[in-house]
Amino acid sequence: MEKLPTPGLGIQPTGYGYVGVPIRISYTHHPYAFDYPIVDGELIYLRVWVSEMSWSSAGLGTEDGTLHHSGTVRRRAPDRSSAPMMADPQVAKIRGRKAVFLRSSAKAGYPAGYPITLRITWRAECREYGNPVWRALSSQTWRYDHTYKVYDVRSRSADR
Repeated sequence: MEKLPTPGLGIQPTGYGYVGVPIRISYTHHPYAFDYPIVDGELIYLRVWVSEMSWSSAGLGTEDGTLHHSGTVRRRAPDRSSAPMMADPQVAKIRGRKAVFLRSSAKAGYPAGYPITLRITWRAECREYGNPVWRALSSQTWRYDHTYKVYDVRSRSADR
C-alpha cells in the first residue's frame, strides 16, 4: 500500500471555503488500485480501495445555524465496487443536514485556518495466482493534519 498516492484534503473548493456554503467532500486521487507483486517467488494479485474517509474540524454547523463545536463528516464505500464513487464530490452532512462553516476561520480565532484532521481508511484483498478465492487483509488508516481557511462571503455594491 506504500505505492498509493498521498490523499489530498478532499474538500471542495480546494484551498479555502466560505461561511454558509455547503461543504463537499471527495477523494482527490483514484480511490482504487491493483498491484501484482511477486512474494516468495509467487505472483500475488492485490487490490486496494478507499473504504472510508472522514475529517474533523472545529467551526462546523448546519445550514439552520446550529453549531457543532467540533464535527466529523464521513463518507464510506461499503464494498470494493463502490469505491470509485469516493472520487465524486458529495455534499457533507451532519445529522442529515448540509454541513457548513458558520464563522470565518479568522473570526473564530484560527487566522491560519481551521485545523482539520483527515483520516483515510484503505481495505485490501489478495489472492495467489491460480486461486480464485480473495482473502481480506487488515485495513490501514492514514491520518493527515491540515488547516483550512474559511472566509466571510461579501457581496459587492452595484455601483462599484
